[in-house]
Amino acid sequence: MKRLLIAVCAVCAVLPSGCVREHTDITLTPLSGRYGYAFEGPLGLQGTLTKASLEDAEWVVEGSFLFPTGGYTLLAPEIVVAESMPEQVFLRFNVLTPGPNTIVTQALEEKPFSHRLAASNEAAFTVTLTTIRPLV
Repeated sequence: MKRLLIAVCAVCAVLPSGCVREHTDITLTPLSGRYGYAFEGPLGLQGTLTKASLEDAEWVVEGSFLFPTGGYTLLAPEIVVAESMPEQVFLRFNVLTPGPNTIVTQALEEKPFSHRLAASNEAAFTVTLTTIRPLV
């Protein structure tokens, strides 16, 4: 996680006028027939947070973004598991958007993701999308 933050800060530090970060809370909807949640959000975000069975030690987060053009970069997510009762799990997706003068392809671009995280069945999840927009 520290490497990701350093990389994002380095990108913004190199740009003369920095970056703007926008945070969006993502709503989790319990799945019917499976143990877990579905979610969707801006930038064509669609995904699931599931366990194959209650005996599994890990949750699987998978899905994809459907970016409106090229030039978007899906950075590594930030995953923090707070050791509380019940566990609090914070999952943040970070997307670097193209700068205002960047030439991009005019085609939809799908970016899949898949991650595993260890947390109990009673864990409480918070999912956030942070878009990082260069000002130059």
